[in-house]
Amino acid sequence: MIKHVVMWRVRGTSAEERREQAGKIRAALESLRGNIPGMSSLEVGVGAGGDEQFGDVVLISTHDDWAALKGYQVHPAHVEVARVIAAARIERRVLDFEVTDSSGG
Repeated sequence: MIKHVVMWRVRGTSAEERREQAGKIRAALESLRGNIPGMSSLEVGVGAGGDEQFGDVVLISTHDDWAALKGYQVHPAHVEVARVIAAARIERRVLDFEVTDSSGG
């Protein structure tokens, strides 16, 4: 299983503007739930606010394997969501990693 974690900081001159942008991103990302083959889970969080060290939105999704993650990245629904996010973001960080079964079985 592959975990895909993305965090964004969004545009806005006030906390209210950033919350509004974050809400649009959350809605766009949540529209992907159940629509991407090989994506087994999707979580979206919106930050409570803070200084420059804090992110505004985070996505944590799981994918069956590396091929499923690649398929997600080029899926037309994801491409459209990425356009929405690109218009609102000022910064993006990504971490993809393989999750192994630590139970020994």
